[in-house]
Amino acid sequence: MGKRFLVILAGLLLCITGIASESGGVQWQYFTEDGSGNPVYYDPGSVEAPAFDVVRVWIKYRTPYRNNLKDYGFSVTRIKIDCFRDKLTSEAIVDFDSGGGLMSSVSSPGQPWFSIPPDTFYAKLQGTVCPVWIP
Repeated sequence: MGKRFLVILAGLLLCITGIASESGGVQWQYFTEDGSGNPVYYDPGSVEAPAFDVVRVWIKYRTPYRNNLKDYGFSVTRIKIDCFRDKLTSEAIVDFDSGGGLMSSVSSPGQPWFSIPPDTFYAKLQGTVCPVWIP
């Protein structure tokens, strides 16, 4: 019962925050491709700065690591970037099926930070969202 409750709660939270569907007010903007040539999008409306040097943003992409899931469509991840230290971490990962239905949701606060490799879509994301908040 506990796991089912958490999945239902995660689905409700996603609907409330507007990321569960394209019609929820999210404006996905293409900004680059990943190393496999898959498009990566971010939501400019989700960019926020919880601290002076840290920015949070939601990204949407199709990861090859999930291709083994039946009817996998895409993933949405909340990324936290330390703009001055060139590091990032993920706070939540949500997987959707090809019709946009919720497949899984994992909240992952407290994940370790890792250095942003140059010439990756993470570096491009940092260059896209950090100047919005950091002078």
